[in-house]
Amino acid sequence: MIEIKHIGKSFGKIKAIKDVAFTARDGEITTLLGVNGSGKTTTLRSIAGLIKPDTGSVMVDGVTVAGDPKTVRRNLGYLLDEFGLYARLTTREHMKYFANLHGLRGQARHDAVNDTIALLQIEDIADRRTDGFSLGERSKVALARTLVFSPQNLILDEPSRG
Repeated sequence: MIEIKHIGKSFGKIKAIKDVAFTARDGEITTLLGVNGSGKTTTLRSIAGLIKPDTGSVMVDGVTVAGDPKTVRRNLGYLLDEFGLYARLTTREHMKYFANLHGLRGQARHDAVNDTIALLQIEDIADRRTDGFSLGERSKVALARTLVFSPQNLILDEPSRG
């Protein structure tokens, strides 16, 4: 469960978010809607511990993000709005790399990668380098590396892009 309690964040004179509060319960889909510049990405980055809110608190599965961001990120899949793929790596290599970062090794990593490839039906791009991929293909790779370690919580920023 993700609990946001009255967070606020400013960048200089710009107030990106003010008094945001909500609970995203396990097994449910929670959506943030708003116009461009309304603070959706800032809120999501606060949940992931990528930025620290000026006010309020964020908890993920009972762990305070400000207090223990590494534990939070261990169980949090975060699909960024910018994919940041390595052009020389294949889809499978991206997935192996992220699985490694989350402690999967050997057969467990092999199975997780193959299961995610099958789940997303991306066999056709699994062993191709990402250089030259379409926006949709890059989106699939980014989603695959986000899902490969079976995170307890999943955050998707601009998930319909591409």
